[in-house]
Amino acid sequence: MRKRERRNQIITVITDYVIHNLRQFLLIFIIFLIGIVLGVSYVNNLEGDSQTQVQNYIQNFIDVLKQGNARIDRMSLVKQNLMENLGLVLLLWFAGSTVIGMPVVLGVILYKGFSLGYSVAAVIASLGIQKGSIFALSSIFLQNIIFIPCLLFLGVSGMKLYQAILKDHRKENIKFEIYKHSMMSLILAGIFSVGTLVEVYLSTSIFLLTIPLY
Repeated sequence: MRKRERRNQIITVITDYVIHNLRQFLLIFIIFLIGIVLGVSYVNNLEGDSQTQVQNYIQNFIDVLKQGNARIDRMSLVKQNLMENLGLVLLLWFAGSTVIGMPVVLGVILYKGFSLGYSVAAVIASLGIQKGSIFALSSIFLQNIIFIPCLLFLGVSGMKLYQAILKDHRKENIKFEIYKHSMMSLILAGIFSVGTLVEVYLSTSIFLLTIPLY
């Protein structure tokens, strides 16, 4: 019963936070969507050697896995991906804590959207809609259910701090906003860590099961 009440309280807090910061969430989400569209457009406009290189890279990657020649060191992957994801959180925390860092926050979110759009569009262009969709869903989908909301929350948290610094120059209030932003970043770093484990262990295992389909 207590677990259910605690879960309901967490859901209520998250819902209230989104509702009270809906404009910021919409702005960050639109920037992320623009990044996705740019990534898809970039792949669709590739011509000649560039398109062939992307297709060959993906096909060679699949062939190596089919032949069983690739050894997946999951611990190394966890360390590498964890460093990248926590580095991303640290960058967004630091950039969001400075007045001049907001363009960096928005740029990172745009880039992450571009990367996602590029990755999905590349595999679909190389393998076709059916196989490409299976590839994307099995290798990209699960962890991004975790990563994308975390990215949006980090962007909104940085934007709120940026707005607070501009509107209120009182040191105590700014310190409090920095504290809230830091706590938000710390919590999301933990969630990013969980997403990393999902990516390396669960998504990778599901993806390997789909290899014979390609």
